[in-house]
Amino acid sequence: MDDDSITSPHGLQPIMTVEETAAFLRVNVKTVYASIAAKELPGRKVGGRTVVYRDALLSFLRGHQERVLPKR
Repeated sequence: MDDDSITSPHGLQPIMTVEETAAFLRVNVKTVYASIAAKELPGRKVGGRTVVYRDALLSFLRGHQERVLPKR
């Protein structure tokens, strides 16, 4: 089994395209590119394509949630 066929419980591939990331976050593709360029989202260029690593995105969102939501 190759890495492209492995998905998380969220149904996400280990390496996501900008389009997949935008769909997951329910935002425009341009917003994802701008957020990656501003270092607001984790992403990098691989072979001329911009990709987002699923685990890095989920970790980023968990950390962002902890900063936004008050602790109980």
